[in-house]
Amino acid sequence: MKKYKIYAAMVTFIIAVWLPAKVAQANENTISGQLIKLEDKIYYMYSDGSFAMDWLQIGSDWFFFCPIDGTMAIDTTINGFMFGKDGRFIGMAEEPDESRMLEDTVYNILSMIIRPDMSEEEKINACYMYIIDNTSYKRTYDTPAGDWTGEYAMQLYTSGEGNCYRYASAFAYLVSGLGYEARVVTGETGARRGGTTPHGWAEVKLDDEWYIFDTEMQDANGKDYYKKTYENYPSKPLIKMSEWEVALGSSRIEGGL
Repeated sequence: MKKYKIYAAMVTFIIAVWLPAKVAQANENTISGQLIKLEDKIYYMYSDGSFAMDWLQIGSDWFFFCPIDGTMAIDTTINGFMFGKDGRFIGMAEEPDESRMLEDTVYNILSMIIRPDMSEEEKINACYMYIIDNTSYKRTYDTPAGDWTGEYAMQLYTSGEGNCYRYASAFAYLVSGLGYEARVVTGETGARRGGTTPHGWAEVKLDDEWYIFDTEMQDANGKDYYKKTYENYPSKPLIKMSEWEVALGSSRIEGGL
């Protein structure tokens, strides 16, 4: 319950300090524009042809446009901010459950590392490098069981530490947030002293083929473990035993946020 109290304090601070600052900024830098609809998605296009990628005040109401692709947040909740069916900000949500906190964390990270002008390959690579650049390996001897991938991902996002299972889970959820099918795989890989050792990695479906993305092994060894197959994986053998599909429950995946 303590973490929810911290969350509530954070959003209260945002409402009291951040939004008024955005109002002042909007008043100082007003650029005319209009709402447009493209392929059933709503955007705000400025007169110079650029798109809103943040909070935007229209009249007396506030709206939010995804920093990834500029789509309006509609009938959803983002970081505790609730938006109605017309996209208007309508208030703060109650304390979020764990799945909502995972989604919010994933989309917060994506909003920081993804730019609209990136190619799909660049977006995936940005997620891959975010995990490597912001995580330190921490050895634990737990054996994943049950519905564990979301919990392990959150542990890595919040602590910056984890083992291979947490590296794989955290990366898989980021890529899932981009709209790709992703899963976490457990099994065994070659050990330095011979034989095999338990290991976990991620797989992502690209063009109807599944590829291996092993952030923990790349962080540990410095070799290229990005977008590999079981045939060209650098540390053979790689033995697949179990897999867990990961997905974010929010409709924000379809809309980009």
